[in-house]
Amino acid sequence: MAVSRMLSAKRPFRGRGSGRPHRSRFGRTPNDSRSGKKRGLQGGPGFDPRSMIEATLKQACDMLEALVQEEPTNETYRLALAQAQRHRLVHALRTGRESDADKAFQAASKISEKLVKDSPKNPKYMFELADTLTMATTRLPSMQEQGTAEKHLNRAIQSTQKLTTQFPKVSEYQLVLANAYGNLALVERTHGRLDEAETHYGLAQASMESLISDDSSIALHQFSLAQTIKELAELKRERGKQDDDRRQIEASREILESAILRFEPFVNQNQDALFGRRIVASLYLSLAETSMELGDWEDAREANRNARRASDQPWPSRFHRFDRRLHRPDGKA
Repeated sequence: MAVSRMLSAKRPFRGRGSGRPHRSRFGRTPNDSRSGKKRGLQGGPGFDPRSMIEATLKQACDMLEALVQEEPTNETYRLALAQAQRHRLVHALRTGRESDADKAFQAASKISEKLVKDSPKNPKYMFELADTLTMATTRLPSMQEQGTAEKHLNRAIQSTQKLTTQFPKVSEYQLVLANAYGNLALVERTHGRLDEAETHYGLAQASMESLISDDSSIALHQFSLAQTIKELAELKRERGKQDDDRRQIEASREILESAILRFEPFVNQNQDALFGRRIVASLYLSLAETSMELGDWEDAREANRNARRASDQPWPSRFHRFDRRLHRPDGKA
């Protein structure tokens, strides 16, 4: 759903696994024996949480597949297996294993397709299929060709539009619809179809705004909206650079500044919300990039400092080169 979209797409915290051990702010890695065994499994030497999660998900899938073989008409087992495969898809995307993610996508969607075919009036099955199809991305090997991912995402949109019409009070349906629009925009950006991408970002934003107007206290909805707005601003910056149109880049800056003013107070009031500070940091980083494109170096440096202040994680090494650009008058590393 929304978190999976944020982590699986090309964003500052979409985070594919790099293969390098993560170093905490205290200077220790999960594999470091200095962490101490008192912390349980996570403190043991050689511990790899990503491998443990994948092993657990595989075990769950194996058990559910055995149950489905014993009772092939049991829809509860089949739905649970589809959900387990979808979780494997999310985890594989998060850890940069696109081939494994592709297999999980095919498995989950195939099971859900059959459930919908067998029980076409059951909204749970339609929703499960749409939720899986929403994760279609050009990162999957089978979806590199233009039009493939879009076909899955358009199906997800059509299904969730039906669900939101029939059940307007179910927020999960509205959220998946917004995610499908946003992911479709990402795919269209990848293929250079920027007009269509901007339209679908607008539809994603409208869906999220509708959700938040009903209940503004849910952090996941706020951060999903913030991510969508940030990507829309980056699209405008991209179009401005491509068309040599300063007005588009200035519009990008205005959108980002407005988003920061809107979402940073929410994060400050909800310090324990997952991803909150990283979302704000990513907004500031995007603002720094936009300010550089406009030649406003002092504003760019200030935005970069604010990104560091807002972040709740050690400064990622991939941003060091960006830091160096900010301290050169020509903006080159």
